Amino acid sequence: MSPSRCDNSKRRRRGLTLVELVVVLAILAVLAGVAVRSLQPIADQARYQASQKTLTAIEDAFLAGNKTGDGLTYSGFIADIGRLPKAIGATRETQAIELWNNSGIQPFGITAFDDPNTSEDESARTEQQLLVAAGWRGPYLTLAPGSNAIRDGYGRPMFYFNPNNVPAVDGSEIAGVVSGGSNGAIDEPTLNIAYTRDLSLPNGLFEPNRYQGALPVRVTMADGSTPPSLNSGESVVVRVYGPEDGVPVVIRGVDVSAGGTPGFGGVISSLVCGTRAVRALKVTGTSPNETIVAESLVRQVAIQPGMNSEVVLRLPN
Repeated sequence: MSPSRCDNSKRRRRGLTLVELVVVLAILAVLAGVAVRSLQPIADQARYQASQKTLTAIEDAFLAGNKTGDGLTYSGFIADIGRLPKAIGATRETQAIELWNNSGIQPFGITAFDDPNTSEDESARTEQQLLVAAGWRGPYLTLAPGSNAIRDGYGRPMFYFNPNNVPAVDGSEIAGVVSGGSNGAIDEPTLNIAYTRDLSLPNGLFEPNRYQGALPVRVTMADGSTPPSLNSGESVVVRVYGPEDGVPVVIRGVDVSAGGTPGFGGVISSLVCGTRAVRALKVTGTSPNETIVAESLVRQVAIQPGMNSEVVLRLPN
């Protein structure tokens, strides 16, 4: 074999030099970095959207609006129990919420409820029963298998805040839910300042004007044209019945005897959204020893946020 042919064979078998290998690795590292940076926004967007989806599910569990033939009615924890859900547990990593953990609230049911503030004159009673829906019918949210907390799109537990914008502790009501976003933390102990990486329920806290409403009421005689006539010692009251901590009670009442034309009237405020029962009573005496003289039929009312439509209640002539 000639020397020149041997030299050519050696040149063909020569591999990369150390310098060439370093250059190739450097190029691959740059390309990998570019690929990771280009894919990171896509991954962050997916986690962000997953977090928003979870927050929407939490908001619906608090109070979900459902369109019906009569307008918008509300269901969810607040409508059933009559208050915000409470935190259960001391630390965020293990903190549960009554949305999926019944901490002793009575089970949901339709109760034939009577006003505990009054005794009854059977001759003046109507045949209509006063039915009130109340109690826990959850879980309003379900957890992932093996998990003890609702997690955001980044796989971390949510932050919970009470109505005063302070981190929730065991037993406190929850009015705000926040994801820490990509860095897993929030910069302030309050929700007064919005940070782009902090995902929260829409408009921040679940404020009272988002789950409470006011109900204008008017009471007339059966013909609808005149206010009820009152004898000495009589008054006209309107009461709203619904859940308080999951138990059916008189949640609000107002004495409308001050007058109005036509009929007596007033506004009952701070009513938690949900389907409630309302009726007018002509009574003698004062609570808790009132006696019913006459009463209107019971009206079922779907309380919505803000000012609701006026309800007219008619006492028998």
